[in-house]
Amino acid sequence: MGYKAVIVNLSDLAAMNALPTQILVSLAVSNRFPVEALEEIYSGIRLACERYKVDLVGGDTTSSTSGLVMSITAIGMEKTEAIVSRKGAKPNDLLVVTGDLGGAYLGLQILEREHAVYLANPNMQPEMEGYDYILNAN
Repeated sequence: MGYKAVIVNLSDLAAMNALPTQILVSLAVSNRFPVEALEEIYSGIRLACERYKVDLVGGDTTSSTSGLVMSITAIGMEKTEAIVSRKGAKPNDLLVVTGDLGGAYLGLQILEREHAVYLANPNMQPEMEGYDYILNAN
């Protein structure tokens, strides 16, 4: 989750023709949220920072009454004249996306389906075979 939170923000900068250089991470966390889960989130954040050569320069941490809230701010640089914005789009311009659109949503649907089966019958084991690609979708 931490990795994905970072790369979706870096992607926004790249789409504008800017070079991502830094991120800020802000978290609001419930006291019921396991420390191990936070370590996993920050492990993903660290991996994304290393892979895309951006620095984690700050952020904020506070308490939450409703689980986990995460916000990533990505900072980058580029010359003003090189920035590409949505308002510059014209009819017949080519719009390009990366990744599998809807893949992460489909993976979530599979997990929710298998969880519902388990709740109905705890003796049933999840059927995850063959879904590796979609379950790992970002």
